[in-house]
Amino acid sequence: MEKCGKHGVPPICGQCLKEKRLAALPRSPLYWVEEEPIVLIEKESDEQCLVCQLDENRPFANYPLMRLKQKEVLSKADRVKLEKLMQLVLHNGVLFFPREALKGETDPNGPGVQCCRECKNTVVSFENGSIRCYVNGGRCKSYVCVCGYCLCGDDGVNWLHQHFDNSGLKKPMTLLLRSRYVRVAKYLVATGHVVRPEDPHPKLVLFRIK
Repeated sequence: MEKCGKHGVPPICGQCLKEKRLAALPRSPLYWVEEEPIVLIEKESDEQCLVCQLDENRPFANYPLMRLKQKEVLSKADRVKLEKLMQLVLHNGVLFFPREALKGETDPNGPGVQCCRECKNTVVSFENGSIRCYVNGGRCKSYVCVCGYCLCGDDGVNWLHQHFDNSGLKKPMTLLLRSRYVRVAKYLVATGHVVRPEDPHPKLVLFRIK
């Protein structure tokens, strides 16, 4: 069981857990282990770290820091592996990159861009590069914040003052795990090594080598 950063003993408290979900990835987190790409999530100690790796059954794993190597130049084969890592992240995270903004963002009578209902201060919008939830083929119809929150399992009133009910949509994983997938996906696009996927279905994403 993970120790709490504030109290030094397990279990981790709610505030520390929220901070972990909102924490930015370390600077230059792309590394390689035996020619396989990994993205550094966080350093757990002076010797160990948590990474996202190209392994469908074990996408997150602990590695000794001394095994991580960086490359100055990426080959075509390296970029293909990064594309596969992106596909794994979108598929396992039940995510997709939207082609257009939600109606409420662009409608002059709409609410405009919104902040996450969970962490309150993170803007979620198409312009901000936010990723959408693909639970039940996109029925959630919301962005997934970097904290891992989406509207799955919630109900309320939308900007048209219409009631929506997503209570029947089960959240696919914990917020912490989802936040890791979101942060890795956004980072991979930001590097420029992987072109932002345009197909809304994670299983059918076609990548182009840039």
